[in-house]
Amino acid sequence: MSSHNLLEVRQVDDLAVAVVIAPTVDSSNAEALGRHLASLVETHSLHLDLGKVRRLSSVGLVKLVALHKKARDEGRELRLLNVAPSVRRVFLDMELLELFRLEDTMTGA
Repeated sequence: MSSHNLLEVRQVDDLAVAVVIAPTVDSSNAEALGRHLASLVETHSLHLDLGKVRRLSSVGLVKLVALHKKARDEGRELRLLNVAPSVRRVFLDMELLELFRLEDTMTGA
């Protein structure tokens, strides 16, 4: 599946703002999303808006953890925005809230 059907991206200077438009991130789309987002953090800090995502599978979570590592290794910032309660619960249950920067809205972009 192409990430173009799953993601809207806007780039401003060294910041990319990406909105995931798929309501579910799972094995059917996580690979394509992961590739596209990984290419963005090679050259941009990333604000990733998950406001439309209602379900995040373990495969999607693994891709986000890998994205966090890549962003850190590239010296880039990764923020997760507008995370729905159901998705936030996944981060809480997996004890990943300290790893990711979750924000309710986008500031400074």
